[in-house]
Amino acid sequence: MLPFDAVPVFSTFALSIILTVVFIRRFKRIGRVSEDIHKEGRPMRADFGGIPVAAALGTVLLGMYLLTASSIYMTLTLVFLISASIGLLDDIFRFNPYQKLGLTALPALPLILFWSFGVYEVLAVVVAVVVLSNWTNMLAGFNGLEAGMGAIALFFLALNTGHFELRTALFAYSFALLGFLFFNKYPAKVFPGDVGTLPIGAFLAASAALGAPLLPLMILSIPYFFDMLLKFITMGIASSKRIVPTRVENGILVPQKSYLSLTNLILRIKGMREWQLVAIYWLVEIALGIVTLVI
Repeated sequence: MLPFDAVPVFSTFALSIILTVVFIRRFKRIGRVSEDIHKEGRPMRADFGGIPVAAALGTVLLGMYLLTASSIYMTLTLVFLISASIGLLDDIFRFNPYQKLGLTALPALPLILFWSFGVYEVLAVVVAVVVLSNWTNMLAGFNGLEAGMGAIALFFLALNTGHFELRTALFAYSFALLGFLFFNKYPAKVFPGDVGTLPIGAFLAASAALGAPLLPLMILSIPYFFDMLLKFITMGIASSKRIVPTRVENGILVPQKSYLSLTNLILRIKGMREWQLVAIYWLVEIALGIVTLVI
């Protein structure tokens, strides 16, 4: 294993678990819940679960910046918290696709302001942040899918990264999602919301801009890319409101016929249960992660 700072990594993991437990109880009490649409009876579960993840990782990264004065920790903290804030606002106000595209460019500001990028590099950074944050937000909707995929992608990008502080930050975010995943995996007790999904892509893009290798990130992004491509071909950007929940019949997921997505494509090959679908996604992402280590 490559060296990394274990204290912030495992602190984030523990803090994510503790805050998620507290969060679930409080948000269920005040009625911040959503239906689990792929379960019989559609039980209500706590929503906006990315908040405790944001609190855990934001606290630890900020602490590491105060201890080390590292510009890496400072930048990643700002990128992450800005993206999480936009995700929370989107959960509350439900921006249209064009508004979301514009707002998801804002997390790139710390990269632009504090690092000496050229004009074309700035453009590339903004596009990467917008694209990846929206990709990790689009491939979603099933128990454990977003957090599990994010944790795997961050973990393998960390393994491919030579920079000590970047590697530590990537591991910390991966373990924060892993702590959350204990409660978000099937059958979920809490959902991440956009506050939990948007920052994953922004963080990955920011890490690449700060020195994480680009090719492994591109490989790890393959499922997100194909999901986006299928949706864009069949719906376009402005038609995302056409996305409707995957139907469930006798516990088996049934694909939508009005549009294509990676999930619909998989389910057209073979209907399966929710946890089986998520397991396939996880296994594919792990396989791609292994590929990044051997190429």
